[in-house]
Amino acid sequence: MRAVLILIMLGMCIMSFGQSLEKREVVGKWITEDLVIDFGNTKSKDENVLKELKKGFLKSEFDFRENGKFYIKFPYDQPFFMKELVFLNDKNWKVEQNQIKIGTPEDEYTLMHILFKRVKGKTYFIIPGMKLEMKRE
Repeated sequence: MRAVLILIMLGMCIMSFGQSLEKREVVGKWITEDLVIDFGNTKSKDENVLKELKKGFLKSEFDFRENGKFYIKFPYDQPFFMKELVFLNDKNWKVEQNQIKIGTPEDEYTLMHILFKRVKGKTYFIIPGMKLEMKRE
């Protein structure tokens, strides 16, 4: 029984390492269809901030261009504090394993990390505290 469990675990590890994301899977415009925000123990006074954050990201557009440039566009009625995220526009992006890393070689692509995940036919971008359901345009 123990040997069977070890084989199953080894197989799962090999499968997870073998499923590395490729650049061609990311290239294009992605629209946020839905999102879940979970920062753990948020206080009730922060509920308005969470609502505004959801409003800002819902229907936002992530544009990963073939030339390695990244652009993000938010809905017209975005919360004011979301406007600061436009500093990500015209930055570079690259894929490492199952992560999309945004930034420049100088900052070692540390401005934003997005975990790319596919589950049951849906694509998710996972940013710390947020899980965005995405659809390629």
